[in-house]
Order: sequence, then C-alpha cells, then structure tokens
Amino acid sequence: MANYTKFGAILLLFGALAIASAMYSWSRFSPGQEFLPSALASGKAPVSYVNKRLPQNLASIDTTLLADIAKTSLVRDALNPAAIRLLTLDARARQETSETLELTRLSRKLSRRDSINNIILIETLAAQPGTSVEEIIELYDLTLRIRPETSERLYPALVQVLANEEAREALVPHMRPEKDWIPGLMIAALDAEHGPAAVADMFLATYPDKTLSFSNKFSSSALFNALIKQGEYRRLRTLFLRMEEANPEWLSSMDFGLAEYQNKYGPLVWQFINRPDSGAEMIQARNGKLAVTLFATSGTRSIAMRRLVFLEPGSYRISVQASEKYQPRIVCFNEGDTKPIPLDIDLSGDFTVPQDCAAQMINFPVFGGDSQTGNEIIITRFDLTKI
Repeated sequence: MANYTKFGAILLLFGALAIASAMYSWSRFSPGQEFLPSALASGKAPVSYVNKRLPQNLASIDTTLLADIAKTSLVRDALNPAAIRLLTLDARARQETSETLELTRLSRKLSRRDSINNIILIETLAAQPGTSVEEIIELYDLTLRIRPETSERLYPALVQVLANEEAREALVPHMRPEKDWIPGLMIAALDAEHGPAAVADMFLATYPDKTLSFSNKFSSSALFNALIKQGEYRRLRTLFLRMEEANPEWLSSMDFGLAEYQNKYGPLVWQFINRPDSGAEMIQARNGKLAVTLFATSGTRSIAMRRLVFLEPGSYRISVQASEKYQPRIVCFNEGDTKPIPLDIDLSGDFTVPQDCAAQMINFPVFGGDSQTGNEIIITRFDLTKI
C-alpha cells in the first residue's frame, strides 16, 4: 500500500491519458464502422471483423453484444486475442476492474504485441494498489516500440510525470540508443515547464563522467537553449562537462574557432545570428588566424554573434582588435533567473563578475549606420583576461 500511496497520483495520470490514446487508436484504425450495428445484431460476426470496426466512443454500442460474439468465438475456435479483447471491453464498460485486469493479463499471455490491450492494462493497473511505476513504464515501452504511431497520444502522459523524481528514475533504464521512442519523448518534454531540467537530470543519471553522447535524433543544442530559457545554468554546465568531447576550458575560452561546434553545443560556443539584414561569418585574417566579420545594412541594429560563458567571480579586462573601435556587451544571469543584468565595462575594458553571477552572455552588437552600404566590422582578436 505504501508504494501505491507514493505513486498513486502518477499512476492515475498514466491511466487517464493512456485510455485517451486507446480511443485514438481505435478511431484511427477502424474503417467501416457504419456496418458494425447490424453485424452485432446478427450475433454471427467474426471477432476479427468486429475488432476492426470498433467505434471511438464505445458508449454508442451495447458491449454485452461484444461479449456474446467473443464467447461464441471461444466455443467454436481456439483461444484468441481478438475474442479476449472484446470480453475485456465489456468488462471495462461494466466497471468490473478485477475481471478487466484478469482478461488483459490473459491477453498478454497470448500476445504481448496487442497495443490496445496494453493500453487498457495501463489504465487498469494504474488504479490498483501496489502497482509500481516501473511496471507501467514497461507497458509504455512495449506499446511505443510495437506501435510508434501511438507516441502522439502517449508522450503527454510521460512528459507530465517527468516532474516526479521516482518516475524519472524508472525511465532511466530505458535511456538506451536502441529505444527509438526516447528521443521523441525528450523532444516533447522540452516544451513543458519542468521538462528541460527533467531531461537533463535523466541524462545525468544515465551517463557517468565523460560518457554522454547525444543521439543524432535529439539536439543537444536544443536542450542547452531550453535550460537557459529556464535559468538552469548549473545543470547546463554539469551536463556539458559530462559529454565525451567536452573541454572545461571551452566554458571560458574566447577562441573564435569554437563556432565550428555551434550545431552541437549551441549557446556554449560562438553562435552566428544571421538575418537578412545583419549577421556574422568566420573569415581568415591576413596573419592566417581566424577572424570574424560582423555586418548590418543601413539603419539595422542587432546582435550578430553571442555565446554563454561561465566566468569565475572577479575582475576581468577585455582586449579587442578590430577594424574600428569596438566593445562587446556582457550581461550576467543569476541561477534560476532569466533576467539579464548588464555588467558595466569601463573605458579600459575592465569589468567585474559578481559572486552571485552564475553565467554570462557575451553579445557582439552591430549597427549598420546611416550610409546606404551599411557597415562591416572585422574583429581579428578578442580576449578576456582575469586581473
């Protein structure tokens, strides 16, 4: 009973959303529903025929007729999943929980690949004392693997329960490359209020130091950006350092060459923000080293390049070599807060990172000016030195 008390709300949520998916599955794969009433009235319709024509709303039919057809089939033919499913639907309609549970378990012995039966089993088990989250998630796993198209309706339930630590722990064993439904769930979770932090925690629980490698079906950059939008800077830093190829020095490096990895590391390396009227691009300077060109059309003012860094508290000095006098803008973020706090940079390029500043965003603005040709700034070197 303690286990049910601990997970009861989660399991009921699983069940409520699961049955909605079952209705979706029936309505999507049930052609010829208009012929079902006459078939049921005859009492002679094959169970396979009836199963393929079940309506979305089972309240529109007399489920005892489903049971009669199933019983006739079982007397005439061998034990079969289609007949057991009809008996299950009748038991569920009569709110006979124990009978529904018994029938769904019997159906699973006959075929573990019956996704509708698995979903009904989720709904039934969710209301039973003693059911574990692990058991429910195993059923979700099986259903999503055999019927990937059900993900549209099954993901919302899983996304909601990711807010619960025990549910996340139960999902960790499924965080494996061969589980094709996991990347889709992670992507869906990024839009939930609790999702980015939950996804990050699941990756951290799955992969020890320097072993994290994201699937090509899931964007690590999207996760990093989602964590920034929620002020989860410590989680972001920890997640980055857990990655196989992550270099701790990158978190404070000003090397323009890091822009090469912006598709993978997103905001943690230099990002070029290119628009029709402004942007940035990498070039090779006359000395053979990498440089950056910032450009904007006449009258345009925007951020052309930026990146998030993790500087230790203290005093720093900016050093810039550019085609004209130039100074970037730096803002500070406190942990759990997304409001940017501008840092004052004096004429010498000196500024101070306060103690409570968890991360900093370095922005490279560009202004096109009033000329018809716009403006272009070439930056050949940019350094930050602690003083």
